[in-house]
Amino acid sequence: MPAVEEPLSLSVSLQPEDGSYRSLVDRKLPELPPTKEGLGQLLWWIAVTRPKQTAVTVNIAGQERGIVLKSSDVPLAELNGKEQADDCEKRFIEVFHVHCHFTKETEDDAVRILKRLERNPFVIHTHIWHEKNGPHDMWSWELWVEQAAHLGSIIAEILPISQHGFCFHPDTNDEYSDHSGRMFWIGEPDPLDLAFFTETKDYVGPSVDRQTNPAFVKSMGEEWPRAANGKLVSYKAQDRN
Repeated sequence: MPAVEEPLSLSVSLQPEDGSYRSLVDRKLPELPPTKEGLGQLLWWIAVTRPKQTAVTVNIAGQERGIVLKSSDVPLAELNGKEQADDCEKRFIEVFHVHCHFTKETEDDAVRILKRLERNPFVIHTHIWHEKNGPHDMWSWELWVEQAAHLGSIIAEILPISQHGFCFHPDTNDEYSDHSGRMFWIGEPDPLDLAFFTETKDYVGPSVDRQTNPAFVKSMGEEWPRAANGKLVSYKAQDRN
C-alpha cells in the first residue's frame, strides 16, 4: 500500500500588501489540494501572476524556511479575469529549472542531494557544473521538471535541507525576466550575472504559448530532443556572446 502523504498547510505573505492580488491569492489557495501537487500549482501560478514591486513568500506550516520571490519590475502575464489567471501557468511556462549552488567544500553533499532527487521518475534532466553556467557564477547543479505536480514534489523535498540554498525559475521564453524577476529562493540569495542575458526591449510580460511537447522540451530558446521516457537526450552549455 502506498504511503499516505501528509497534508500541507500553505500560506502566502505579500510585501507590501496588494489588495487586488491578495484577493486572487485568497481565492486560489482553497482551490488547491493540500499536497505537494498543490504546492507546485501555487508556485507555478505565482510565477506569472505576481504584480510588479511585490515580494511573495510561500510558507508551509512546520517548515522554518519559506520560498521567496523577491520584488521586481518584471511585468506579469496579461490577465483578464479569474479564468485566465487560473490558466496562465499552463499557457506560458515551458519547464522549471531548479538550481543548487555549491563550493568545493560543499560539493559532495550537494551532489548527494541531486542523486537522491534523480530517483524521482519525473525529473527530465540534470547536469553538474564545475564552471559558470549562464548567470550562475558558482559551481552548481541544475534539475528540470515540466509539470506543477513534479515541481511541488522536488521543492517539498529540498525545503528542509538547511545546509544548502536553492533557487528555481520558470522558462517563459524570456531568459532575462525569468532570471531577474521570476527566480524563487530557498535560503539566502546568491548574486547572479544578469548581464549574461540581453534584456528584451519593450517587454510586456509572458505571451508565447507553451511549445514543449512529447518530442522536445522548449527551453532557453532551443528545442531539446527527448527520449521515449521523456528525458532529454542531449544538452550543451549556452553561449550568449
